[in-house]
Amino acid sequence: MNIIHLAAMDMDGTLLDDQKKVSEETLRVLEALKDRGIPTAFSTGRPLPEVTLYPELTKLIPYAILSSGALVMDLRSGAVLQKSTIPAETVLTILRLAAQEDVIPHLMSDTDSVCRQRDIGHFAAHHMGVYEPMYRKICVKVEDMEPYVRAHPDQLIKLNLYHTDPAARARTEERLQGLPVQLVHAEYSSLECTAPGIGKDSGLAFLCRFLGTTPDHALAAGDSDNDLSMLKAAGLGIAMGNAPEAIRAAADYVTADNNHDGVAEALKRFLPLMQPPKGYRHDGAI
Repeated sequence: MNIIHLAAMDMDGTLLDDQKKVSEETLRVLEALKDRGIPTAFSTGRPLPEVTLYPELTKLIPYAILSSGALVMDLRSGAVLQKSTIPAETVLTILRLAAQEDVIPHLMSDTDSVCRQRDIGHFAAHHMGVYEPMYRKICVKVEDMEPYVRAHPDQLIKLNLYHTDPAARARTEERLQGLPVQLVHAEYSSLECTAPGIGKDSGLAFLCRFLGTTPDHALAAGDSDNDLSMLKAAGLGIAMGNAPEAIRAAADYVTADNNHDGVAEALKRFLPLMQPPKGYRHDGAI
């Protein structure tokens, strides 16, 4: 097995337990990686405002692959390393076609998490109720998405479409065929839209190049459909015990679930294989 130069980890269902908390054991193991100078990264569908709600993690994890690969950042300096946008007209077309179903749209820019005011209170019916307190706290709330989209044409990086059931998601996915976007399933009945070719695998590949290594020297941990490309691209793909069977079958190693320190267990198991990429300094210099 290759030496591991980078550990990239999903958040929901992976770093976080079902109550959206991070365990003390996970924090202890991440602290050990930081002390050894091993670069780590979030690799999450969340945008930046939702990641910064976890300062106990951001002080230990220096890099972030955000919005399912659409934004890659150095969290220590706040520098954007890579950004992939969706044209405003494409976003508006997606919103128009998706409106044929009972859909809650959730838009991400490079700075904002955006939802509609009228959707507050209805996320549970779209299987996203666990996130509603966060959306109430951090979302830019608009009456209609179109004015925001037109005012931020160079900042639109991801659109989530939350459905009431997987059948509704399938119908929306069919309507969106042929548009220049990447479509990926997430959660129970959500559909993620990013720029063509953008996913957690592309974000991982870019960050590896930035650090002077390659994905086959990366460890990646996740639990959901939007993690699958990253787990396959990484030299060591770690599936959480709570992941669906298809995700576990595609991984190189299956760890404990997210409520029982699965990430910490995997990181400790493979710690002997980890070393920083050549020239990397965890004080911020490369």
